[in-house]
Amino acid sequence: MKKRYFSVSCMTLLPALTLILGLSFGANAQSNEDSLLYAKAAEIHKEVISIDSHVDSEYRLTHPEVKRKSLSIGQVTIDKMYKGNLDAVFFAVYLAQKGNSPRELDSVYRFCRGEILDFRSYLFKKRDSIEIAYSPADIVGIKRRGKRAAVLAIENGYGIGDKIERIEEFFQLGVRYITLCHSSNNLICESCTEKEHADGLYGLSDFGRKVVDEMNRVGMIIDVSHASSNTLRDLLQYSKAPVIATHSAVWELKHHKRNLTDDEMRAIAAKGGVIQVASGRWCLSELPKEQVNVSTLADHIDHVRRVVGIEHVGIGTDFDGGGGVVGMEDCSKMTALTVELLRRGYTKEDLRLFWGGNLMRVWQNVLDMREYSLQARALHKEILSIDSHIDSEYSLLRPDYVDPEGLSIGQVTPYKMYQGGLSAAFFAVFVEQGPDTRKGYDSAYAYTINELDNLKEYVSQRADSLEWVTSPQELRRVHREGKKGFIPALENGYGMGDSIDHLDTLCKRGVQYVTLCHFRNNHLCGSSTEKKDPGKGLTPFGREAVERMNRLGMMIDLSHASTETLYEVLELSKAPVLATHSGVRAVNDLKRNLSDEDIKALAAKGGVVQVASGAWFVSPGPEREAMLDQLIEHILHVKNLVGIEHVGLGTDFDGGGGVKGFEDCTQISAITEKLLAKGFTKQDLELFWGGNLMRLWEQVKSTAKELQNL
Repeated sequence: MKKRYFSVSCMTLLPALTLILGLSFGANAQSNEDSLLYAKAAEIHKEVISIDSHVDSEYRLTHPEVKRKSLSIGQVTIDKMYKGNLDAVFFAVYLAQKGNSPRELDSVYRFCRGEILDFRSYLFKKRDSIEIAYSPADIVGIKRRGKRAAVLAIENGYGIGDKIERIEEFFQLGVRYITLCHSSNNLICESCTEKEHADGLYGLSDFGRKVVDEMNRVGMIIDVSHASSNTLRDLLQYSKAPVIATHSAVWELKHHKRNLTDDEMRAIAAKGGVIQVASGRWCLSELPKEQVNVSTLADHIDHVRRVVGIEHVGIGTDFDGGGGVVGMEDCSKMTALTVELLRRGYTKEDLRLFWGGNLMRVWQNVLDMREYSLQARALHKEILSIDSHIDSEYSLLRPDYVDPEGLSIGQVTPYKMYQGGLSAAFFAVFVEQGPDTRKGYDSAYAYTINELDNLKEYVSQRADSLEWVTSPQELRRVHREGKKGFIPALENGYGMGDSIDHLDTLCKRGVQYVTLCHFRNNHLCGSSTEKKDPGKGLTPFGREAVERMNRLGMMIDLSHASTETLYEVLELSKAPVLATHSGVRAVNDLKRNLSDEDIKALAAKGGVVQVASGAWFVSPGPEREAMLDQLIEHILHVKNLVGIEHVGLGTDFDGGGGVKGFEDCTQISAITEKLLAKGFTKQDLELFWGGNLMRLWEQVKSTAKELQNL
């Protein structure tokens, strides 16, 4: 019985034993898999640079005696960085948003500066194991020396108070990014978690735009975490450099105001930026804290990767500021994230980009923009830069003028020309198209003469800084003397009246080119935007005007002209012609813009396309959305189509010109920075900014002499 009993018992227990052994084997297999993955992760971390883009540990490290309620503390220490294979950390000085009184602004600046100095002292004492990094190259060198790298940052631009110059001061102290705002609006911008909007601020403020300009100039990264959608939109349009979100997560996975939508992530990526995913439970999941783990964090990382690609995602834990998940409670356990990503099929190259390659690329791009900024400013002290078309004559003579259509006014003044480094501009007297009557022609011509006389008087009253210029030779002399060139022109041939001899008078008064028509057909030619009677070319009077302008040495401007007019002028004119302010139809399909065939024909004649900056020329979208990058597309298209020798700039400032990031002539170096980044050489820029236009101008004068000697 005992034997039978034993036998039955074994049979009864066999399934249970099998299950136990299976579970044990499965556990061992899982354990072995984990061991292999951890070993692989450790090997990968020996080669890649791993960076956490945002922790709030600075205050705890420099003030260990202070206890903070509710949040985990001590999540980042030097020892834990070594244990977790974390090579570098951006340590942010956190600043709570308070009031904007002079006293409060000064107080927060002093606190911020003091914290930076205290943390630098702390790092100096720990220099055997950690060093401050000021560039991506520094991080690489520090890792090779077997140390950890600390990068300084400021969370909340409130710390600069209301003084732009403090940005450079903080940069010199080692700060490499500033989070523009925190939980509520500040002087710079709107926060995504602002509740009341009592200040009426939506997006970037005017002060905020200056902050962005300065951060671009000094080479400091802009952090958009905590910024509102309005701020992000404005920033992406305005900044010349890419931006990052140092500690944000995915709206699609957790509906939190601090998280980014897919469209916002795409916009950041399109600018060349990176989304550094935060690890706080608050931004990752609605689940209880104990159920939010490394896998939850990896879900957000995966989502960013799917939406914008592996080249635009990284990690910014927000440790010691609310960050941390089960399995990665502090930076000593960050290898667990690598293991989870390996499980999901991430390659070694993917992990190189994720852990630091992407962030270092953006950082270097921002520093490169700083170098381009320095080069651009230096170039504009040397080269001759000309704007071939502005409509500032009216506002210069009437400083209280307000445009009825809300166009920007005062985009070009002598003072702003000096500020921006603009050497000269063609100031066009604009004459609106009027009736085809004796009275209409007489009135238009009288207005033109009166405006020219008033402009010359305006210039003579500023003879110490401005000079009336009527030839290329004069402009070169004026440039050498350090003055600004004021070159008169006429926009719309209607302003010459109906007498061909009026062209002689206008030439004697200094007019160097005539834009044949404007928005409507006139007695000279057909307009590209005529609705009632489109498709017209040169009239007999227009043909006579072309021939007379050739003999007088006046340039012919084909901006606004119809296609028929353009080709008839190209056939008739003995001298090259130009378009002083036009866009590219292949980039923005607009009648006022030039087709590729038009551009090639102009170039074949020796002409130049001076690209306009007006929003409607540049972008097919809403005018307020037009950006500097879109203007650059037009310039590059002309260059690539017909060569650098046939492209320049005619902004149309004070006549509708200007885009986000290039809003008046003080910002001309912004274009030069962009073109440097696109590979333009100094010689290219000399041609673009004035060399091409000067060559054409000289050819027109030379042709006139030949015709006069016949």
